[in-house]
Order: sequence, then C-alpha cells, then structure tokens
Amino acid sequence: MRKLIAASLVGLLLCVSWSSAELVTPREPEGKKERVPISAFGVRAFVDTFKANEEAVAIASGIGDTCLGFYVFDAAGNCVAKDDVTHSNTGDDLHVRWVPAVETRYSVEVRNAGFDRNKFQIALR
Repeated sequence: MRKLIAASLVGLLLCVSWSSAELVTPREPEGKKERVPISAFGVRAFVDTFKANEEAVAIASGIGDTCLGFYVFDAAGNCVAKDDVTHSNTGDDLHVRWVPAVETRYSVEVRNAGFDRNKFQIALR
C-alpha cells in the first residue's frame, strides 16, 4: 500500500511540474538559494510578470521562528491569493496558486506576524 501511495505521489508531482505555468521571463536556475531575512512585523515583496490563463504558484518556507503570511496582489492592488492561516507546526510554510486573467505584473508579499526576525526561501513559478 505504501508503494502504491508513493508511486501515485511521484506521478502526480511529475504531472504538476510538466503542466505548471512559467514566468514570462524565466529566472535563471540558482544553486543553493539564500534565505531572505525579514524583520519583525516586516514585509518583503517580489514583483514578476506571469502568463495569462496559466496557473501560477508561489511557495515559501521559513526557519520556524515566527508565523508568516503570503499575499499576491495584481496591478490594481487587488488581493488575488493568500495563505495566512497559521498552525504551530507549519506557521511559516506557505503556498498559493492563482490563474492570472491577463499577463501582468503581480506582487507576491511575505509578511512576518511575529516579534522576532525570520528567514525564508521563496520560489515563484
């Protein structure tokens, strides 16, 4: 049973990675990504252009010091996706998906909801 579940998960991950949207201007692959620091109650924004009518994904993972929130805003300032539900085990592991209606720039913001600094890695696709 475990082998069947593991094989299904691998198959699902392969299908998702082949069918996922990409940025209009792809980023160069990086080796070991550095963790981005964020101050207490701070905000870090990442702006990029995403293709229209293709699922976009943003993932971030912190080091566990504080709870983080994830917000995606379109060019008009509308929040189109968010992940700010916290849990003691996964308070700084974030994931959002959205389908851009038009090809435009989106701002992906990571917000620190804690009294301490945190560091996180982020991936946009």
